[in-house]
Amino acid sequence: MKEKILSFLGLDSSKLVDSIGSTIDRFVTTTKEKEELKIELQKEVNRHFEDNKKLDLEELKQYISDTDSARKRDIESNNSPNSSWLSRNIAPILAIAWTMAAIAIILLSFFGIINSDKGIESQIITGVFGIVMLILGYYFGSSASSQKKNDTLYNLTKNINS
Repeated sequence: MKEKILSFLGLDSSKLVDSIGSTIDRFVTTTKEKEELKIELQKEVNRHFEDNKKLDLEELKQYISDTDSARKRDIESNNSPNSSWLSRNIAPILAIAWTMAAIAIILLSFFGIINSDKGIESQIITGVFGIVMLILGYYFGSSASSQKKNDTLYNLTKNINS
C-alpha cells in the first residue's frame, strides 16, 4: 500500500534514492565519499522500511486482539445470568432478518420485480449483500484454524518485536 502511495505521488523508493544520490554527487567530490554516503543512505532507507513493517505488524496484532475481545465480550454477555432474552438474541434476530431480506431481494430480482440494472436499486442490493456477508463472516468466519492462525500471527509479532 505504501509503495502504491509513493508511486502515485511520484516518489517511488528507488527513484527517491537515485534522486538523493544525484544530489549527493553534486556536493560530494571524491568517489569514496560518494560511496560511503550512498551506503549510509541505503541503510537509513532500509531502517525506515523495517520500522514500517514493525508498525504494520503492531497494527495487525491490535486488529487480532480487538476481534478476539469482541467475540469474548459477546460470549460473556450471552452467558451472563443478568442479560435479558432480547440482549442475548438481538444479534441472531438481526442476522436472520438481514438474511431473509437478501433472499427476498434475490427472489424479487429473479422474477423481475426489482431491476438490478438501475443505479439506486443496484446500490441497495449491493449494500444488503455486503451486510449479509459481514453477518455470515461474523457467525461462521471464526473456527479453530482461524484461532490457530491468530495465535501464530501473535507469536510472530511478539518474536519480531522482542
